[in-house]
Amino acid sequence: MNISRDHYDAGEIVLHWMIAVLVLVVGAIALLWGSFRPYKPMMLNLHALLGLLMYALILLRSIRRLMRPAPRPADGVSALSVALASAVHSLLYFFQIAIPVIGLVSFIWHARTFDLGFLQFTPVVSAQKAIYQPTQNLHVWLSYAFMALISLHILAALWHQFVKRDGVLSRMLPALRAQH
Repeated sequence: MNISRDHYDAGEIVLHWMIAVLVLVVGAIALLWGSFRPYKPMMLNLHALLGLLMYALILLRSIRRLMRPAPRPADGVSALSVALASAVHSLLYFFQIAIPVIGLVSFIWHARTFDLGFLQFTPVVSAQKAIYQPTQNLHVWLSYAFMALISLHILAALWHQFVKRDGVLSRMLPALRAQH
């Protein structure tokens, strides 16, 4: 294992941005339920299917992270920044794993069908409001907390890029990386 590397590899960068886009799309679908009234079942299904895809990518990214530690901190980054970044990244991973699992529990115990168009998966359980209601609420509230943490993550990356100018963001953006 090469712990002293300075940048993320192409696979890590691609996974990061694929997951980021999926988080935005899945979150936007959820926030716009009211706009999709006639299409709500289809949009809920899309939300769930994209959520499962996102979860698979998160698991892949988590496995990669266990096998390949993150690059060393950028030069000039304080110990406090490194500690805060570590805590934020740990929470980001927690939310990325917990939210889809809780959403899946809610979806299944709501007795909803996963519709792939050519194939449908219907749970063998009947709807249980005592299970799906609290898990659905938890899914939503954790998602709001996740969005707040993502906002903090983005602000910190922009602060490093434009105020500190320490190259932290360039490690995850190939175009900027070429300039460093």
